[in-house]
Amino acid sequence: MLEGCVPIGKGRIQSIGGSLCSLVPAVYRKFVRLEKGDTVDLFFEGNNKLIIKPAKDDGEGAD
Repeated sequence: MLEGCVPIGKGRIQSIGGSLCSLVPAVYRKFVRLEKGDTVDLFFEGNNKLIIKPAKDDGEGAD
């Protein structure tokens, strides 16, 4: 979990467009590729900042 952040649940990317890109700074978009249908974890940080992290895939590596 991200330190100092409040988890607010999971979400699914419905479309890639201006609103998502404005939430994810360009520096992060270089390293994280989000596609339509991807599941993400959402966190809320102070100063009205929303953090979008790719969710860990529960299906892979499960015993």
